[in-house]
Amino acid sequence: AGTPEANGVFERIAGESHEGCPVFGSLRGYRMSLSCQPEAGSGRLLWGWVIGHAGVPVYACPTEEKPQVPRDDWQCFEGTEPAPEVCALANEDSAAAAYEEEADSAALRTDLQQASSAFDRALSIRAASSSLRHDWARRAALHARRGKVWQALEKFDRALSDAHIALTLCPDSVPALLLRAQIFFETRELQECALSAKQCWALMTSSETPDISLKKGCKRILDELNEPLDDKLPMSFVASDFLE
Repeated sequence: AGTPEANGVFERIAGESHEGCPVFGSLRGYRMSLSCQPEAGSGRLLWGWVIGHAGVPVYACPTEEKPQVPRDDWQCFEGTEPAPEVCALANEDSAAAAYEEEADSAALRTDLQQASSAFDRALSIRAASSSLRHDWARRAALHARRGKVWQALEKFDRALSDAHIALTLCPDSVPALLLRAQIFFETRELQECALSAKQCWALMTSSETPDISLKKGCKRILDELNEPLDDKLPMSFVASDFLE
């Protein structure tokens, strides 16, 4: 939709219905529900689905099939062109993926609170699903991406927690290791920063297709710490650190 705030996933709101049909809501507080209005002149009842916010109709679509949310033919009311297309999500995987897309889109717009909320829902769906929870790598990637949002919001404890969870799920997660190194650099815990950056560098140099942007980020940290680009322990780890 042309109104970006109206985009995203709409979930059925438990316990709510209108005109005998369920009401759906988005993370931004937009609602989608069936509405009935009398036709001017004839008084004939006209049915349609409406997407609105705070009682203001943003988009609407007339329908003859009341229980079925229309996919096409939505019209603009207070919303901006183009009108939306509404697609049903077939299963939990589709719902989680849609929330991930919503989160990434919000992060690109620097709408960080919206991004964190969408990542929350994506992670919640994947962790609760018996068919999705064992995809450790996908969940680790999501935690690392949400951690980047927390980092941008300067909520370093939450960012570090996400990095830790990501590495528990997938110990060779390069984005999580780099995130941890970046957080420790910002909090001036430089020994921990160097160790995470070295681990990150070792994994990337052993990969045939390393992510160039991640590699540049890791190199930048190691250069700042005056650490060589190798897979050895950081210079700050002296022998006395390991002896009683």
